[in-house]
Amino acid sequence: MTIPIESADQALPELLKLGADAEVLAPAELRERLTRTLDALNRIYGTA
Repeated sequence: MTIPIESADQALPELLKLGADAEVLAPAELRERLTRTLDALNRIYGTA
């Protein structure tokens, strides 16, 4: 589905709430920010 957003700053925390149930295809800026955030979380919590 397409979800209108005001900005990547606004959308990022909302998308994180959805966990693995959401995939960001565009815009590229939001996809990149989500990837960086998830990489940082992975460094903190690691994988089991």
